[in-house]
Amino acid sequence: MGDNDVQGFWDDGYCRIDDLISPQQCRLIRNAMELSRDRGQMRVADNRAYRGPHNQYAPLIGQLLLGSLAPRLSERAGRTLLPSFAFWRIYRKGDVLNRHKDRKSCEVSVTIAVAAEPEDQAWPICLKDLHGREHAVALAPGSGVLYQGTRVEHWREPLAGEAHFQMFLHYVVEGGPHAARALDGGISRVPELYGKP
Repeated sequence: MGDNDVQGFWDDGYCRIDDLISPQQCRLIRNAMELSRDRGQMRVADNRAYRGPHNQYAPLIGQLLLGSLAPRLSERAGRTLLPSFAFWRIYRKGDVLNRHKDRKSCEVSVTIAVAAEPEDQAWPICLKDLHGREHAVALAPGSGVLYQGTRVEHWREPLAGEAHFQMFLHYVVEGGPHAARALDGGISRVPELYGKP
C-alpha cells in the first residue's frame, strides 16, 4: 500500500478493504449474533438513522475484533486509530439505513459484511464521498468499507433479501480532535487482547 492509497482515503473519505475477516470468523460472528438475539441481548432500534433492526452495543466478539484489527486499519489510514466501540446489527427484509453522518466517537469506522440471506445477495452500502459523488458499494462477507464517519454521509436502501448481518468497528484518530472519545469517552471497554493478533 502506497502513500497515494492513504491520501486517497483522506481525500475521498472512504475506501474498500477486501478480506478483513475470514469465512470462519464470519460464521462465528453470525452464530454469536443469532444467539445474542435469541437470548434477548439485542434491542430493536428506533432512532433517526435506523428503525427495526436488532442491535447490540459493544458485544464481546466485536470488542475483540475492534482491538485486533486496529493495527491493520491504522496502516490503511496512515494514522494510529484508537478503539472506540464495536456494534453489530441484524437487518430484516424492508429495513433501511437512513442518510446520516456519525457521532464524534465514530471518527473513522469500518462496516463489515458478515452474512446475508440469500447468501449470494449483497446489500450495498451507499456513501457520498467528500467530493459530493454518490457510490453504492456491494461487499462479499468478510469485506468492509473504511470511512470517515463524521464527514461521509452514508445510508442503505430497503433490504430486498431476507436478512443481513453487519459488524461495525468505530475508532478515533490518536492526537486528533476526537481523541478524547477513545473507548467511547470511557464507556466502552476493550479487552486486554487489544493490539495483539
